[in-house]
Amino acid sequence: MTHYEALVECSDYECLVCSELQLVVSTCCECSILLCSDCLPSLTSCPQCKASPSSEKFAPNAFVSKHTKTIKVKCTLCPWTGDLYDFKMVHVEGCIEVVVKCKNKECPYKATRSLIAQHEASCQTYFVRCAFCDESVLYN
Repeated sequence: MTHYEALVECSDYECLVCSELQLVVSTCCECSILLCSDCLPSLTSCPQCKASPSSEKFAPNAFVSKHTKTIKVKCTLCPWTGDLYDFKMVHVEGCIEVVVKCKNKECPYKATRSLIAQHEASCQTYFVRCAFCDESVLYN
């Protein structure tokens, strides 16, 4: 899910399939559309010209990839602004307003990163080792 907004017009650099700005893009050699590295593997043909997605039909586009990394974006969850590269590679992993799941696998609780530690400190849904049978059992 995208939690950023471009601060400049950049629709020419969006993937035709997912409409996202991506750090790595390829161009269809037949019709010149852009496809991101996330969408390309799942395609059976080019969405525009129907060319097969073989390696000779789609080529990495280093120019566009280099340009999209420097597009200025802002996080839609917090006041952060910066380059798309920094957003995707650094900020997303640390944004305090991103919703995350409790670290205890069986716990369904989700909260923003700024609040999850408070929940996890008192979470009662976790596995413990049974003193009698040495099996891992859900403590709840």
